Parts: sequence; C-alpha cells; structure tokens
Amino acid sequence: MQSRSTRTRRLRLEAKALQPVLSIGKNGITQGIIAQLADELERKQLVKIRFLRSFLEGRDKKEAAAELASFTKSQVVELVGHVLVLYRAG
Repeated sequence: MQSRSTRTRRLRLEAKALQPVLSIGKNGITQGIIAQLADELERKQLVKIRFLRSFLEGRDKKEAAAELASFTKSQVVELVGHVLVLYRAG
C-alpha cells in the first residue's frame, strides 16, 4: 500500500502530461461545470482544470479548488498558478 505522499507524487507526475479538460471563466462554478467535471473524473480519475483570469478576479483560487473537490468528491492533487489537478479513485 502506497503512502499518501508517494501516491500524490505519482499523481503529480502523471498530471504533467495532461492537458486541461475544462476552463472555468466568468460564469464560475455552475451545475454544468460540476456535471462535466464529475463525468471526466469518472472516466479518467485524474483531470486538469484551468481557471481563467475572469473567474479569479476577486476570488481565492484555493477556496475554489476546495469547492470543486467537495462537489465532485475528489481530492486536490496540485494547484499551481491557474491550473488545478483533481483526483478521484475509481
């Protein structure tokens, strides 16, 4: 059984090769975004999301990342710049 830090390190390495599957912009976190993200997590388990500047104006990206993880029952693997990586075990 892998430790959490080993698994997180492995997931971060895997995520480097991924392209963002979603961009979240001025409309914010909508039910459509949550549904699409949940579908992607169901299929791929590991997804990359890009926050556009129009979304982040006046918002905390760490709070937004935690919100998305909570809504989709996933975990935040990495949040670097405007890019978020989420993981949900299958």
